[in-house]
This record gives sequence, C-alpha cells and structure tokens, in this order.
Amino acid sequence: MAEVIRGIPLIFVIFWLWYLLPMLTGSDLPGAVTVTVALAWFTAASVMHSVLAGLQSLPGGQYEAALTQGFTPGQTLRLILLPQALRNVQPSLVGILIGLLKDTSLAFIVNVPELTTVAGQVNNRVQIYPLAIFVFTGAVYYLLCCGLSLLANRRYAGRAA
Repeated sequence: MAEVIRGIPLIFVIFWLWYLLPMLTGSDLPGAVTVTVALAWFTAASVMHSVLAGLQSLPGGQYEAALTQGFTPGQTLRLILLPQALRNVQPSLVGILIGLLKDTSLAFIVNVPELTTVAGQVNNRVQIYPLAIFVFTGAVYYLLCCGLSLLANRRYAGRAA
C-alpha cells in the first residue's frame, strides 16, 4: 500500500481530498485540514518505507535471540529492533522532513496560505521589489532545508567512521 501512495503525486492526493472526499462524505473539509491530512498520509508512507528498510537492514537472528531470552514479539520490536532500526534511518528521516517542508508549498492550490503565497500577497500589496521578495522567500526555504541538513550531518558525522 505504501508503494501505491508513494507512486501518486502529492498534488493529486491534495486534489482528491479537496474535491472527491466531500462528494463521498457530503461534508466539506477546510483547506488546512485537507493539506494536513494529505501531507500526513504521504509522509507516513515514506516514513513507513524507511523504517521497514531499517528493520530489514538489521542482522538476522536478533528477533529469535530476543524470543529465546523471554521477550514477547512486541517487546522484541519495541526494545530491541526498533531502536537500532531508527538509529540507522535517522538521516533518511531528516531527508523526509526536508521534503515535507518543501511540499508545504503545494498548500496554495486549496487556498491555504503558506510561505510562497504570503510572499505573493506581500508583492501584490507593496508592488515594489518583487525580485527581492521572492529571493528572500527562496532564501528562507534554502536556509531551513540546508540548516536541517547541516544539523543532521553534524549529528551523524561521528557514526560514519
């Protein structure tokens, strides 16, 4: 199921939730809720795929060893396997977070104000220096994304050795 979700463009998911879901349920969703649900659904599929890859990367035999030590399957997953898998996939999760931050720019299609939309509104109000306004907006996205990436690289630099 995660592969299907990851294979659908996010903009299609937002449109689907915005237009199709109200027709099926008979009630309208606010734009912010629509975008939040779409981003959560889309990001959850990526996180699930990443965590699954982290679990599959662990050496074999740990599950059986934990069971022989008296752990239940739930305890084995929670106390033995997941901590190791999450440690292995933390850089991937940071990449997913950066992608999520960039994907928020799609919120404008259902009239939810986000950074780029607000920059356009400022430009329409001021009507002077449009290049500076949008360069500043791009710089904010760049600094947020690169800042997260640099923090992650610094945090995980010692692990590479």
